[in-house]
This record gives sequence, structure tokens and C-alpha cells, in this order.
Amino acid sequence: MNQEFLTKLKQKVARESYSQKPVDANLLMALLDVANHAPSRFNLQPWHFIVVQNKNLKKLIYHVAQGQTAILEAPCTIVLVADPDAWKKPFERVLKLSVEEGALNQKRAKIYRKNIQSYFSTGPWGLKGLFKRMVLPIRSHRTPTPNFVSTKREIRDYVISQAMLAAGSLVVAAKASDLSLSIIQSFDENRLKKLLNIPKHMSVPLLLPIGYSLEIDDTAVKEVRFPVEDKTSIDLFGNTIRNQT
Repeated sequence: MNQEFLTKLKQKVARESYSQKPVDANLLMALLDVANHAPSRFNLQPWHFIVVQNKNLKKLIYHVAQGQTAILEAPCTIVLVADPDAWKKPFERVLKLSVEEGALNQKRAKIYRKNIQSYFSTGPWGLKGLFKRMVLPIRSHRTPTPNFVSTKREIRDYVISQAMLAAGSLVVAAKASDLSLSIIQSFDENRLKKLLNIPKHMSVPLLLPIGYSLEIDDTAVKEVRFPVEDKTSIDLFGNTIRNQT
């Protein structure tokens, strides 16, 4: 285990400050490729990345993001987009490619198609979603039952959670490449979508300015974390490591 790299992952000051040194395009695409290989249930891959480098666009994004300076300082900002309709036509392409590459056979692809329809479809006028909300609690009394999405809002939340896995992979990849990356969640999403021509039905969970960090003052305020022993339970929630000792 590379202890030096693990230590680097934990380093975070309260505010990143970026140099104007550009990030090599090949390196940036390699980092996004790592993010693109994040875990994804059903291999849904409901994420999309917009790399914003244009200075005028960055100024406008800075405005809709309540003046967060990392957007102006970093050479580029990655806008993370989540697609609630990824389980429809895009997933058919996933299945087609998977069969062509030998990752799935036709029988397995058919099962995936059926499963994803059962999981995501809310039916005409939301009737199928209503049926799920009525039946699943009854079913759960008889047998273990996973969560199924039953509303468009739940589908939105689901694809956002999947996109966050891609963001996490990007954070680790950036650290491994000696880059700094900020995570911005406070912005006017509707204005941002209009600005970047993002379809209305999609969601933008994060803005991720990325670049090379300036020298950090050792006196900078660091983020404080509870000890991991207080955040880790053994077997049962609340049975923390600290309580074991």
C-alpha cells in the first residue's frame, strides 16, 4: 500500500488556489476516462462531462455559481451532468456494444433489458410507479425486496448518485496526477443549463474546477474531521471501534 499517496488523498485546505498553468489535454482526457470507468449498476453510465475552458464562459459560470473564485482561477472546470433518461435509448447502445464486445450474450442482454425496465419504468401517467409504491411494501413483508424507483424524482436522485461515483473516481485520479480539484455544489442550475445548452430534463450535481495548485501556506486552515474510529462501526451501527477498546 502506498502510504504517501494515501496521505496525499487526505490533504485538503479550506480553499484551493490555482495557478494558470494549463492541464495537458491528453492528461485531462485520461482522468475523465478513469471517471468514465467508475462503478455503475446495470452499467448504466448516466454521466456526461463538459470541459469548460473558454474564459468568457467561465466568467458567466462564476456569476451563476455565486462568485466562487476557483472557477476563474482554474484553467478549466468540469461540469458533471446526470441523465435521468440513460436507461432508455442510451442503455440500448450499452447492451449492443456489450454483446458486440462479448461482455454479454444475447440471453443476458435480454435479462438486463427486462430488469432495467422493471426498475426504472413508471408507466403511463405514473401508474406503474403508483403500482410499485403499493405492491412493494406488501412484497417486502414476505421476502427481502430492494428499492425500486417509482417517480421521476427518484430516477433523478438515482442517476445523480451514480454520477457522484464518477466524480469520486475523478477526484482520486486528479490527486494521483498532482492536480487539485474543487467541488462546487452551490449554483443556479437552471441558468447553468441554459448557458451550456444542457437539456432541461438532465441534472447538474457538481462543478469541478481542476488545475495545478499554487504553493499552499502551511498556516492555511485545514478541514477538521472526526477520528475515523468514531465513524466506523463493527457488525452493528453504533458499535464503533472506539467502543471496542
